[in-house]
Amino acid sequence: DPLFVKDGRPVKFVFHESVRQGRGQITRDVERHGGKIVTQEQRANVLLVDEQVDLAFVRRRYYSSTQLYRLSLYVEPRGFVQACIRDGDYRHVGPAKQGMPGRAPG
Repeated sequence: DPLFVKDGRPVKFVFHESVRQGRGQITRDVERHGGKIVTQEQRANVLLVDEQVDLAFVRRRYYSSTQLYRLSLYVEPRGFVQACIRDGDYRHVGPAKQGMPGRAPG
């Protein structure tokens, strides 16, 4: 089975503006393993960010966005594609859930 296919559909990746190098190779790797590169964030499942950028900051911006499509995007470093291929597994570690402030219930 192709690696970057979920529920019978290709996983769609989009490049963050910070990714300037390696787009060609990443595109070939994604497509070779069943995924697709798109140009619009609204159509993507995964946003690939350059390793030189503060990933935690970008994730906070997206995971707290008022634009609903951004809330469903996984924000991953550029090397995510290669790591998935190396491990033979496509999966995300979701955004960390933070507890609500105050006393614990009970």
